[in-house]
Amino acid sequence: EEEVDFQDEEWQATATEEIFGEKMPHKFTVARITKLGLYDGARAPRPAETEIPFDAMVTAKSGYGVNLAPRGDVYVGNWVENERSGCGAMLYSRGGCYVGDWLKGKRHGKGKMAYADGSVYEGMWAYGKRHGKGTLTYANGDRYVGAFFAGVKEGKGVYRATSAETKFEADFLAGNLVAGKATAADGSVYYGTFQKGAADGKGAFLLKNGVVAEGVFSGELPEDADPDDEEVKPVYTWQGKAVKSAGSDPDGVLLDKYAKAKKPLKIIISGPPAGGKGTQCEMIKDKFGCHHISTGDMLRAAAADEENEVGQKVKEVMEAGELVPDDLICELLKQEVEKPEAANGWLLDGFPRTPGQVQALETMFLVPNKVIILEVPDDVLLARVLGRRMDPETGQIYHVDLNPVPEGEDKEAIEARLITREDDTEEKFTKRIAAYKENSQAVRDAYGDAKVLDGNRAPDDISADISLYLQA
Repeated sequence: EEEVDFQDEEWQATATEEIFGEKMPHKFTVARITKLGLYDGARAPRPAETEIPFDAMVTAKSGYGVNLAPRGDVYVGNWVENERSGCGAMLYSRGGCYVGDWLKGKRHGKGKMAYADGSVYEGMWAYGKRHGKGTLTYANGDRYVGAFFAGVKEGKGVYRATSAETKFEADFLAGNLVAGKATAADGSVYYGTFQKGAADGKGAFLLKNGVVAEGVFSGELPEDADPDDEEVKPVYTWQGKAVKSAGSDPDGVLLDKYAKAKKPLKIIISGPPAGGKGTQCEMIKDKFGCHHISTGDMLRAAAADEENEVGQKVKEVMEAGELVPDDLICELLKQEVEKPEAANGWLLDGFPRTPGQVQALETMFLVPNKVIILEVPDDVLLARVLGRRMDPETGQIYHVDLNPVPEGEDKEAIEARLITREDDTEEKFTKRIAAYKENSQAVRDAYGDAKVLDGNRAPDDISADISLYLQA
């Protein structure tokens, strides 16, 4: 029950004597097992042309094998290049057992996990977390069948609360019940939205006799409660009245009226350089309240933040004149989407650009539910680039033809100080558009349900199409 120091020589000696008795192995063997573990199984073939420094040198675990980890975890199954991959079973030293698919050392695919607390999950996994359709049976007998995302309940699912004798058929978000219907043991059904597991806001009861009671659940904190204490739950009261029958399809009517879940938008907007992404991002941010994330601005801000550990790693890379690795970018993106300003959704501007970045986003569970791709002919893009000007004092972007400096007292002063950015040359545009085209199809393939729009139109027309798509 107590924490054990596996490197303690006295503990090693005592444990070895208890296990092996008179057939005690050499002290070196014991130390090796407690520090490195013990593996028995297949290994990758040794290339004939490779020079081996010493006869005891072994190749990577590859194929079927049994592994005892230093901390006591036991794995039986397939390996690829020293990592658990394929079908296998893991018995964890702190309790629990997993049987199923693995990928690069993590639970990935279909599998079943029995946890130390007595709960059991069976279903889909991704990168070590419950992800996809699955069934989670809790130790107290409650059961959830439905969708998971990055380890928690998210999407449509059915939750059966054993003690309350209630079945919830609802939408879940970040592990919480947000909207749906709850069927009680007496057959009555409540339709509405929920906060912290309790009915909150407008809703309706459908009684067994077909009568519908519409009203509002209002919650107030107890008088002596600390408003900053997140553990304190409001006390809810119902105010409503009975009305006539909802008709031949009361379930469908009441679900549509009261039990719709508002899901945060997770948007990626992609397109060629000078394709108009910035203009549309401003519209989306203003109209839908999404947190706009520009990777360039994000990297610069993180590098300037001395308290951001990831940002300081980025700073070292940038100062060395190297490209920032995708994994660091995605770690910063993870920080951005977890900020309070991203509660209503996030908007990722011009990222990912490559298949590798798509994969990096997926492993971090940064998955969009809306993808917009703007298409603009190359000659139009070039004209946009060559006519673009920037005000060095404000950072405002103008265009000599499409967006000139507006009339006003300071027009001449602004025009006099406008500059052409270093990237806005034909030579650099040619390189940038080539790099974009090299990977654009792969990115498009990754998001097959993306909305592809003609970007060679008036900005307001494009905005109108985007708004319809985001509201659908």
